[in-house]
Amino acid sequence: MLAGREPEQSVLNTALHRLCETQSGGCVILSGPRGNGKTALLKWLVNRAKAQKVGHLWLTPDDVASQRDLARLVNPSRIKQGLSAIGLAGRHESVEGSMRIEFEPDSHAAPVFEALHRRVKNRPCVLIVDEAHALDSLVGQALLNSTQKCLVREAPLLLVLAGTPDIQHALDSMNSSFWSRSRILGIGLIENEAVLEAIERPLADQGIALQDDAVRSEVIAEAQGYPYFAQLLGDALWESARRDQDAQAPSGSNHILGSADATYAFAVMSRHRQEFYETRLAELYDRALFDSARAVLDCFADQSSIHREQVDHVLEKTRGSAEHGAQALVQLQRLGFIWSPPGNNLRFEPGIPSFFSFLREYGYSSAPATAS
Repeated sequence: MLAGREPEQSVLNTALHRLCETQSGGCVILSGPRGNGKTALLKWLVNRAKAQKVGHLWLTPDDVASQRDLARLVNPSRIKQGLSAIGLAGRHESVEGSMRIEFEPDSHAAPVFEALHRRVKNRPCVLIVDEAHALDSLVGQALLNSTQKCLVREAPLLLVLAGTPDIQHALDSMNSSFWSRSRILGIGLIENEAVLEAIERPLADQGIALQDDAVRSEVIAEAQGYPYFAQLLGDALWESARRDQDAQAPSGSNHILGSADATYAFAVMSRHRQEFYETRLAELYDRALFDSARAVLDCFADQSSIHREQVDHVLEKTRGSAEHGAQALVQLQRLGFIWSPPGNNLRFEPGIPSFFSFLREYGYSSAPATAS
């Protein structure tokens, strides 16, 4: 289930409705730090498309390392026909509702536009690219330009790209301006009510309920508005309930999770969260970004957002040049350390505010700098 994503669902529903009813396509971009539920939103969209009998294709950068891969996957039946005509053998397997074709080394794929247009010209299709920020620039350019050509020819194609906060920088590098006219949805933290819905509804399906508002308030504080933490916490609460034989209650009655159950779940959650933070910290070290991240962290102080000019200045100073500072900024956005929600591109916010709190608590803020 999805909680707290009604505005984003409404935009995607409208785009899907236009695709079905008026054969009008377009492009939507989902941008946000990891763990905020972009993939869950894409899965919801696929289910909606299936319910309306709209074709779909789900790709990731690993599926399309080259333009030839892209052409094969967007219209495998056309490629298979072409190979049969010239006597080349191929085999196929199902991949996320699509077909993956394996070819002999000397075979040639159709151009991306031709393959894509043949697939969508007579039947509405939702083409999803998850982790789109990691697309090869030439593959991405071919995809964007081919999508634009299809839309100019009024083909019913809805392209949905999802990626980390550096996705706009990645798309810029593909030398195609088409994406800049897309609807961009920022996938950030969720409200407290959505946190409770995301946790309580699945528990209720298992006959489990939170005892009272005091426990609910504690749950909200633990989840911190971060969808991934809400998922972990829901699992921990379920585990807490299952420790008790009372969880095997007769149908129609609930197992009530009180303060003691919540305390156990919070301890489990705390261990998972600590491991998560340590993994994120290790990423910064592994990419030689720790000093840059610490400098940005110090810029925030107690502010919930800071101007881009501050970030540019501190990264230029830390990395030694404007160019190296800009490179560090892209990497920090890709990791979701900071991000700019759409509509507020001149200000940055923490990707995961509680991670900033962790860094401060353990003394990583304002420590003596070392060479990057």
